[in-house]
Amino acid sequence: MGQGRGSRAQLYLARCLEAYPGYRLAELLDELLATGIFPLWARTAETAWRGAPERHPGDART
Repeated sequence: MGQGRGSRAQLYLARCLEAYPGYRLAELLDELLATGIFPLWARTAETAWRGAPERHPGDART
């Protein structure tokens, strides 16, 4: 499936839960990532988040 960063996200969630056991949002997100199922909007190129545009040295800031 895609080029996501689910495993990295799960690592950060695990670290969060080590520091804050029982933090419900982290628990829910960890469960969601563990299913391996993503919402349709995330699987469709037209609606999926593409990330921030890359900035190059010398680009004018807006």
